[in-house]
Amino acid sequence: MAVKHTIRVSGGKQGDRWLEKTQNVSLTPMKAIRKNCLECVGWVTQEVDLCQSPLCALFPYRFGKEPNSTRKGNAGSLASARDRGSDSV
Repeated sequence: MAVKHTIRVSGGKQGDRWLEKTQNVSLTPMKAIRKNCLECVGWVTQEVDLCQSPLCALFPYRFGKEPNSTRKGNAGSLASARDRGSDSV
C-alpha cells in the first residue's frame, strides 16, 4: 500500500547554506521510515548504520525492512515455492 506524499530531499549545498527541496513520491510505510531516517542523519546513508538513537520508535526499521520479517530470504518459503512449481522464484 503506497501513499503519495511530498517529502524533503537533499538539495545540496550552495555556499554556506544547505538547499532544501521537496519531491512528490509514492511511498510504502517502510520506505517512508527509511526516508525519515535518512533525513534525520543529514542524507548520509552510512550514518543510518551508525545511528545512536536506539530509543527512537523507528530505530528497528531504519534500514527500510521489518526486523523480524521472514518474507524475504526465508529458505523454507523458497523451498516450498519450488515444490509448488512457482515460476516467480
